[in-house]
Amino acid sequence: MQFRNDGIGAENIVRNHFTAYLKLRVERRKRDILRKRERLETHEVSVDYDSYFAESFESTDMPASSDRDPLTWDNELLVSAFQSLNEREQQILIARVLDDVTFEELAHAYGMSYKGASSAYYRVIQKLRKYMDDARG
Repeated sequence: MQFRNDGIGAENIVRNHFTAYLKLRVERRKRDILRKRERLETHEVSVDYDSYFAESFESTDMPASSDRDPLTWDNELLVSAFQSLNEREQQILIARVLDDVTFEELAHAYGMSYKGASSAYYRVIQKLRKYMDDARG
């Protein structure tokens, strides 16, 4: 026997409300996914980090370090600090800073807890700061 929902009765009304809720939820989720994809496509810049960092150190006609602009010096220092990190630390930093990955997503990707992912990220930040402070001072 086939069931027909005529919208009359408490059970049918609840089914209709639940169906409407599900439909609205799916539509909103789809909209959010499409918006996020569009935002990423418009603001994302693809960078090959290996070639970028290699190019930044290949220049031979650079002036002496005392003559350089401090902003350029800091950027070079940041590049060398980034290169001092191991591959996992680099990936965690890039995922968190450039890709806006949450600690929850990081934890899932690296097989650790939420607290472990946040600790790993903050250890990377501390390591970068220490490297840069040591190089400056």
